[in-house]
Formats: sequence, C-alpha cells, structure tokens
Amino acid sequence: GNYFIQCGNILFSTGCFALLSLSLTGCLINPSKILPLMIIPLTVLLSGAVTGLGPDRTYIIFTAVFSCASGIAVDTVYKYKFKHPSRFLQVTAAVLLFLAPLAIQPIFFRSWQLPEWKLADVKTSSTTLCIYTANSGYPLLWNLGEDFLTEYQKRVGKSHLDTLRVYAANGIINGMDDAHNEKTVSTRLSGKSGEDGVLGVFYEYTLEPYNGTAPADSCFLVTSPLSRYKTPAPENRLRLNPWFENSPGNGSCSVYFTQTPPAPAMGRNIFVIKSQK
Repeated sequence: GNYFIQCGNILFSTGCFALLSLSLTGCLINPSKILPLMIIPLTVLLSGAVTGLGPDRTYIIFTAVFSCASGIAVDTVYKYKFKHPSRFLQVTAAVLLFLAPLAIQPIFFRSWQLPEWKLADVKTSSTTLCIYTANSGYPLLWNLGEDFLTEYQKRVGKSHLDTLRVYAANGIINGMDDAHNEKTVSTRLSGKSGEDGVLGVFYEYTLEPYNGTAPADSCFLVTSPLSRYKTPAPENRLRLNPWFENSPGNGSCSVYFTQTPPAPAMGRNIFVIKSQK
C-alpha cells in the first residue's frame, strides 16, 4: 500500500499528473500508439518495488513520455472526422477525464514551493538553527535581512543561537558527509517535539556556548558564519548546510555537527547540544 501511495505522490508532486491523465485519455483514443509509451513509466515504477523509488524529482523525466503521448492524443482528435456519435462520446469522456485532475493539481504542486522565510516565527527565528531532511541547514539568523535582525535582537536581548531544530526523529541528526551523501547520526539527545504547518514534525534541542569542557558523550554544533574567517572543518563532521557554504557575502557560513570536541579557532562558534524536555 505504501508503495502505491508513494507512486501517486511522485506523479502529483512532480506536476506529471495532468499530463498522465491526458495520456490515459489518449489510450482510449489511440491505444496502438500510446500504450507502448506507457510501458516506460510503468516499468520504472514497478522496478521501484525492488530498488526503491527515490526522491520525486527523479521522475520529472516522465513529463517527456507523457507529453509525447498527450501530443499523439491531441493530434488524433484534431484529425477526427466526427461522422459517428460514438466519436463524440469518446472525446467527451476523454476531455472530462483530462479536466478532472486539473482542479486538484495546484494543491499538490505547492510541494515545490519554498517557504517564505521572512514569515517565519519571529519568536524563534533569529536564535534558532533549523536542519531539514533535504540536508541543508538554514540559520535564520543569516537569512532574514540585517535590518529585521538588528531590531529583533535588540528587542529580545540575544544575538546568538540558542536552539537547534531538527526535522527528523527524536535524537537523530541528519545531514551530508563530505561526499554529499545523505547521512544520519543517532545520539542520546532527547528533544522537545513540535510541528509546523510547512514541514511537519520537528525536535528542538538547547544550544549552549562551549567553554572547553563537556561530558565525554557530548554533541557539538560548530559554525563559522563570516566568510573572511577560513577555519578548518572539525573532525568526524556531518555537514548541515552544504548549500550555504559558498553563498556570497555575509550569507556565507559553514555549519557542522560533530561528537568530537572541536578546537577553538578565529571566527568559529562552538555550541554544546543538550537535551530539551
């Protein structure tokens, strides 16, 4: 059941569903030419039952197959000679089948839209680092604009990170290794659960500045937010924001997770990650 649900999600969220519907419509009109094309996506999706389906964006290539099939269907209808009532019924049924999903397609297509970070919760935005399952860490501290942050930080009396929010299971830190492969690390941390209306369930942990001493099994967050400082990466690291590491200007920063006590360095900010009840 989960497999077929995921297949449906792939077709919905990649914008393929409307084209697929027209392709299936075409199967009613010109099956001899369109059905062979449908073998391609069908074979790929069925193979996913054995190999794993992967992320939705992998299947955007299906639009090429569905577009070809849809073109054949449209061309066939255009060349029809409507001399028999059955042709009208056939085309009417096909058009209705095509139009039905168009009404709901925009609802699923929104999964490709990024949140508007400036509308983030202002109670936590400038002191919370969010780590998403897409393997990118978004420090909202560096992502909301200097004027907004300056005014807000004066109001709350804070100019540093104090919370880590992770969109993964409790105690799990997700990110990427140096080869850009997805990787998760299990820890003994216990976070406080929460949920937002955009990305779902998350767990929050407390960040405290590292003063050089911490328990042996501690977890650390290491940031270097200013591009003018060239600090070496910590050992045994998990990259939390590879996409921001080469950002231009003041937005450039590196954020790492490690369970090895990092050495102090110019421009480096080190936090101990602690459980939050």
